[in-house]
Amino acid sequence: MNHWIQYKFRFNDDPVNPDWWMDLFLIDTAFRDIIEKYKPELWRFHRRSGKDSVGHQLSLLVYGRHGRVNQGNKIYGELLSHKSVKMIDEHNHIKSISIEVMEPGIEKTSDANWSFEMQKSWPYFACGTCQMILGLIENDCKYKNIDVIKEYYTALNNDMKDLYTDNASHVFIHHISALFGYAPIKLRI
Repeated sequence: MNHWIQYKFRFNDDPVNPDWWMDLFLIDTAFRDIIEKYKPELWRFHRRSGKDSVGHQLSLLVYGRHGRVNQGNKIYGELLSHKSVKMIDEHNHIKSISIEVMEPGIEKTSDANWSFEMQKSWPYFACGTCQMILGLIENDCKYKNIDVIKEYYTALNNDMKDLYTDNASHVFIHHISALFGYAPIKLRI
């Protein structure tokens, strides 16, 4: 049976003003390497930060028949030993890294308040969006210095925000609206 495995990275930064550059750096390097190597059926990443017990957290979620926990643990080990993860950890940016194996079902990472049909379909949308993000940030990062990496990915994060601000209404809202027959929506951010 297929299930999600979530690899969680919690950071030592201010959750109100997080260091978002670390997310893009790990997505572009460690997460990309895992996705390209294992080619999971579905995958996505999740970025969040809040003034709560979790704080700033980046997750890689992988779905499929992973040989159950064995392959999940293998991926976890590869993430722990990845040079990008080690570099950030050596500079005391990582608070914790953990793995969670979820109950079987494609809908397990969706909002429980959504219809069951939407819960089962949304992971495909999320995976496609994350594939697009990987395409937008692709960089053959050969930087050895954490300060240069921080500067590069901070600028990239700012560029990504501008790209989203300038294009989201057409790229996302307009095209999704067309797919659903231009039905009116209640927008909640």
